Amino acid sequence: MKKNWIAVVLLSILALSGCGSSVESVKKTDGDVPVKKEEPVDAPEDAVDEQDEDVVYTIGDRITFDDQYALTIVSVKETEERNEFSEKEVEQVLLIEYLYENLRSEDEIYISDMEFKMVDEGGNMMDTYPVDSGFSPEYTPMAAKTLASFAVGTTEKSSKIQVHYYDNFFSSQSDCVFSLQVGSEAEVNLNGALPEYENTFAVGETIEITTEDGVYTVTIDSVEKTSERNEYEVKNPEAVYKIAYSYANVSMEEPVYISEYSFTLIDEQGNTGYVYPNFSDEYPSETIKGAKSKAVMFFGTHKDSGSLVLAFKDNMFNTNSDFYIRADNLN
Repeated sequence: MKKNWIAVVLLSILALSGCGSSVESVKKTDGDVPVKKEEPVDAPEDAVDEQDEDVVYTIGDRITFDDQYALTIVSVKETEERNEFSEKEVEQVLLIEYLYENLRSEDEIYISDMEFKMVDEGGNMMDTYPVDSGFSPEYTPMAAKTLASFAVGTTEKSSKIQVHYYDNFFSSQSDCVFSLQVGSEAEVNLNGALPEYENTFAVGETIEITTEDGVYTVTIDSVEKTSERNEYEVKNPEAVYKIAYSYANVSMEEPVYISEYSFTLIDEQGNTGYVYPNFSDEYPSETIKGAKSKAVMFFGTHKDSGSLVLAFKDNMFNTNSDFYIRADNLN
């Protein structure tokens, strides 16, 4: 939707500034992610290891926060790639890959590089570095998980780095600390189940959304697997899905604009997907009152899936999706 994003961002920052972390417990666990929104599952009691504030974690440690979500740093790898337009002088560029899981939080979980502070082996603070690092973070509903990554640059050559994680990036105190060996990697478990949510619609159903500004409708017209790939894209999805959708501005004074960034895709193993840059000549349009539009979007997935869920948000700053659409029989 077309909103006054700047005002919302400023209000959000003012509301959060000065606040400390809200986390009450942090622990290492090997429990599985739950598969249904209505029936979240606790990690097994015998797999939980209570930790104190002095514990330092490492690659592959799965840390849960208030039993709401879990975070695992999966790997730290060095890359020779450099950005010719960047003025940052770095000794190394490191790619940090991590997995986060929404275990039972009603609010969607979003963890980006902004929640981390990094220190190289020489004690120098590290900053992010502008190269293609892989997967971007996604807003993650309950019972789903996201694999994401970011790149950082070191000032001194480092065989290990320290990473501090902040549940609230406005806090001055980190919630956990990782000591990570450069070049180390843990096996990523992307298996799971397709979450089930209330307020779920089917492909082809027209969904009417009523807001304080008026009414508009959204329809997922079709979902199909495609073999088409972008030869310039570095990501190698296990499957790519072409999704045709339409929307109509019933009574909104402001134009309605719905793009792929209004949606989060979840594959049948519970992983969030990502926007895939395939070509289409059907793009979304700003749609005035009384008009309608059609468009096509593409998503890549970590797992080839016969069923998918699309989560939709009217406002990207909301902490919850407004409804879901399930697509089946895609194999």
